[in-house]
Amino acid sequence: MRRLTVADFSKVMRIAFEKIILWGRKHLPLAGRALLIKTSLLSVPMYAMTHTSIPNGVLMTIERMGRQFLWQKDANSRGMHYVGWKELCQSTDLGGLGFHCLIQCKGALRARVVWDLIQNKDSIIYKVLVARYGMNLWDYVQGKKVSITWKVIQDGAKALRPILRWNIMNGSQIDVIQDVWIMNRNIAKWPTFVNFEEVENMKVCNLLNNSFQWNEEMVKHCFGNTMADRILAINISTESLEDNPELIYSRMSMTVVAMAYRDSELWCPPPLGLLKFNFDAALLPSNQVGLCVIARNQYGKLIVAAGRKIEHWDALQAEMLAAMAIREVFMDWMFELDGIIIEGDCINAIRWLQRLNDRQNVIHRRVEGPDTALFLEFKQVLFQYTPRNSNRVADFCAHLALVNEFTFFDVNNSEFHSTLLPLLREESDRV
Repeated sequence: MRRLTVADFSKVMRIAFEKIILWGRKHLPLAGRALLIKTSLLSVPMYAMTHTSIPNGVLMTIERMGRQFLWQKDANSRGMHYVGWKELCQSTDLGGLGFHCLIQCKGALRARVVWDLIQNKDSIIYKVLVARYGMNLWDYVQGKKVSITWKVIQDGAKALRPILRWNIMNGSQIDVIQDVWIMNRNIAKWPTFVNFEEVENMKVCNLLNNSFQWNEEMVKHCFGNTMADRILAINISTESLEDNPELIYSRMSMTVVAMAYRDSELWCPPPLGLLKFNFDAALLPSNQVGLCVIARNQYGKLIVAAGRKIEHWDALQAEMLAAMAIREVFMDWMFELDGIIIEGDCINAIRWLQRLNDRQNVIHRRVEGPDTALFLEFKQVLFQYTPRNSNRVADFCAHLALVNEFTFFDVNNSEFHSTLLPLLREESDRV
């Protein structure tokens, strides 16, 4: 079967366009337009998104229809778009209108199909796919002979993978780094001393002995004593011959689609015994800079958040100054921890910090950074890059600092910003 193009989905776009034309003839307030977009327009391509390889261009066209309908007053007026579409796709608790991004939602919808497929191994489609491709959904098969159905299934499996936790039977299907088999996150999100050369592309079965129990020596060699203690405490089930996945979160609280949609690129808590500092800087054309650093523990609990306002003209230098704002909020008891994690969304700042011990590196010759002597006082300091979506709290606080400087040690402070609390709650509830 040939690859589907935008022209194959002309009917979907026509249905969406006809809705816009019909609604545009009525005098609707902004709230009414938003409700129609959320409940009707964005649901038009749902079935095609779930079961076919619909091009992203079709989804972007429908979203553009929604933006134009929301803001333009009539057919002859383009209208001012006061708020970006990404902000409108946030939940109402975070200041958005609860729209969903169609491209991001595509994988989440397919995740439900894959979960149903895994649960119903007697279905015809499961038997056909097993006979044709095998059923290791996360071994991506490329090539022209791969069916569209299999591509859709693998896209859903990619979205489903972060919200599945594996019960270990023989460990043959569980990837050590990418799958979740320790608590609620995969090894790739645990910034600890892991021997990645040993465990890369390794299955959990390689950590078991012939009796299907943990090989203690191998586990300690790959993960060190701290992580090994956590791994050795995991029970290995003998109820089945195959590894069994389960959903990390209860379906009583949300659907599989909601879990997969919500889980994409959110803040990850640090391991036990470590503290994570997220930093960010907001730079205005007037050279006003808001610096923020926020510390949270393994439960997502706020330890301290601080925002400062300075004047600067260089974005990279501002990001590194934000990282060094730790010196204003650190406490003596932090030196007794196993270490700290410093996380930011500026890749160049993180690279500069990661190469502190290599002063001859080209990045240090090009960029002169702040004094980092404070980091020598901690037992261990890890610098880690994170996408902007995972650094939303620090970004919000950096913009908040442009208005007023602040220092919060808990959320009960009378001056604590009301919009910041839902952001913290959303990320801590996942821990």
